[in-house]
Amino acid sequence: MAQLLTGGQVIAKSLKQAGVEVVFGIGGHGNQGLLDAFIDEGIRHITVHHEMVAGAAASGYFKATHRPGVASLTCGPGMATAIPTLVHAAIDCSAVVAVSGDAPMMLWERGASEELDIKAAGDQSMLYRPFAKRVYEVTAAERAGHMIANAFNCATTGRPGVVLVSVPFDLQSELVMTEVPDMARSRPTAKPTAPAEDILRVVEMLLAAKNPVIVAGGGAAISGAWDEVTELAERLDAAVVTSSAGKSAMSCAHPLYAAQCGRDGPPFSSGITREADVVLSVGMRFEEYETSVWKPGVTFSIPPTKLIQVDIDAREIGKNYPVELGLVGDVRTVLKDVLKAMEGRGRTAGSRGTAKRIAQLKQDWLSKIEPQANSDDVPINPHRLMKELKAVFPKNACLVVEANTARPLSLQHYIPVDKGNFFCGQGFQLIGNSPAQALGVKVGRPKQPVIALVGDGSLLLTNQVIPTAVEYEIPIIWIVMNNFGYRAVWAVQQKWFKRSMGAEFAMERTGELYSPDYAMMAEAFGARGEKVERPEKIRPALEKALASGKPYVIDIRVTTKVDFAQLVSTESYWDFVWPTWKRGK
Repeated sequence: MAQLLTGGQVIAKSLKQAGVEVVFGIGGHGNQGLLDAFIDEGIRHITVHHEMVAGAAASGYFKATHRPGVASLTCGPGMATAIPTLVHAAIDCSAVVAVSGDAPMMLWERGASEELDIKAAGDQSMLYRPFAKRVYEVTAAERAGHMIANAFNCATTGRPGVVLVSVPFDLQSELVMTEVPDMARSRPTAKPTAPAEDILRVVEMLLAAKNPVIVAGGGAAISGAWDEVTELAERLDAAVVTSSAGKSAMSCAHPLYAAQCGRDGPPFSSGITREADVVLSVGMRFEEYETSVWKPGVTFSIPPTKLIQVDIDAREIGKNYPVELGLVGDVRTVLKDVLKAMEGRGRTAGSRGTAKRIAQLKQDWLSKIEPQANSDDVPINPHRLMKELKAVFPKNACLVVEANTARPLSLQHYIPVDKGNFFCGQGFQLIGNSPAQALGVKVGRPKQPVIALVGDGSLLLTNQVIPTAVEYEIPIIWIVMNNFGYRAVWAVQQKWFKRSMGAEFAMERTGELYSPDYAMMAEAFGARGEKVERPEKIRPALEKALASGKPYVIDIRVTTKVDFAQLVSTESYWDFVWPTWKRGK
C-alpha cells in the first residue's frame, strides 16, 4: 500500500523489513536524512570513528551471522575512506551493503560540497565500480526501496560481495507517495545445486578413491556447511584440510581435521594433499598461499590427483587446476545432496586409519615446536604466547586473526577453535582489518567471547575501534603481538636484501626501537589495558581479560627477531615465491 514517505524513510523501512537490526557508520551532512529515519525504525547505529572500521565491522557481522552487514556512510570523503576495508570484504566474499549519501542532485556539476565531479557530475559511485558487485544510484526517491531490495539480493546470492547504494541527500528528505517493497519476495527461495547425475558421479569417485582428501575453503564456511563437511569426512574416513578462510568449516578438535594446507599450515599438510588420489574441493579458490604458489608437486599434484571442485562461482571452476568434475552450486546444498545420494554407503569410521595417522602427524609437529612453546625468553617467543592462549581459550570463543605472523602461528598451534568460530580474512591482505572486524563479529555473536590476535602495526591503523567498543560496551579482547614494526615485511627484506627500510618502528636519529604503550592507550580510551613483558605473565593477563567483561587490550612484547621463513612450512617456498627478486639477485 502506498504511503507518503521521505526517501530516507523508504530506505529505513526497507532495511528493517530485510531484517537489519544494526548498521555501522559515521554521520555527515550527506546522510542526515537516512540517520533520522533509522531512529523511527529502531535500527541501531553503532558510530565508529573511522570509516575503515565501518567496512570491516560490517564484513565481520556478515561472517558471524550470515546476514548482510550494513555500512552507513556520508558522501565524498566518508564513502571514499571506507574503500580499503570494503575492497577486503569484496575479495573475502562478505555480503556488505554500503548505503552512502551523495551530493544533492539539484546541485550536481556546480562543485557542491564533497561532490566528486572530475569526470562527470555526481560521480562518486565510480570509486566503487572496480570491486563492488553492483552500484545502485538512487535518482528518484520512490525507487529507493526497490534498489535496497535489489542490493540485498545481489549482495547475498551467488558469490557474496559488496554492493553500494548511493543516495543524494536531497532525495533522502523528499516526500513521495510510494510503496515499501516486500523484501521477502525479492530473493530466491532456494539455493543452487548441481544436476543429479553430477552428484552421483561425485559419490562414485569418492567411494572408489583409495586416498580421498576434502579441501574446505571460505565458501564452505560462508555457506554454513560445517556439519556437512564433518559428516562427509566421517563417511569417507577422509582427512580434511582447509584454507585460512575455510578454517572454521570444521572444528580443529575433530580427529579428521588435519591442518591448513599450503604455506601457512604445518609441513605435513602438504604431504596429505599432495598424496591424495582424489581431492574434493568445496568453496576453495586455490590461491597463492594455500597452493604454495601453484608449484606442481609441492602442495597439490593435480594432475595426477583427480580434482572435484564445487563452488558457487563458475569462474573459479578449473581456474588454477584442471578439474575431473566441476560443480557450480552452494557448497552446503551440494554436500547435502551428496550425503543423501551416499546413504547406506561409505566406509566404517577408522577403516583407513586416517584419524590415527593425523594424530601422529600432529603430535610429531607439536613436539618439534615444543621447545619454542616452552621458551622463557624475554622478549617473549610468540610460540609461547600461542601455548598460553591455547591453554585458556574458551570452547565457544571466536578467534579473529590478522593476516600477518599471527595467522600461521594460530593455525600451526591448533588453538582449540570450534567450527564456525574462526575468522581470518585472506581477502586483500589488509593489515588493520582484523581489529575492526572483531567489532562486527562480537555484535553478531554477543554471547560468545571474541578474541582478536593482531599485530602492533595492525592496531595502529584502526585503533579507533577501541573507543567505539567502550561507548557501546562491546567486550572484545585484542591481543597485540608487539614486535615494534611490520616484522613480516622486515623478515622478507632481511631474507632478500640483508637490510631493511620502512619496516621497523624506530627513532630516526638514534635507531632506538619505538612503540606506543598500547595498554595505556586502551586506558586513555576508557578500556582496560595490560602490558606483558614476561612469559609467565601471559596466562594471568588472558584470564583477567576474559573475566572482565570489558573491552581489553593486552600489549604483549614479543621478540623482534622474526625469521618469517620459519613460519612458512612449505619447503622451498622462498625459492619460487619471488622469482623476479631472485633473478635480480
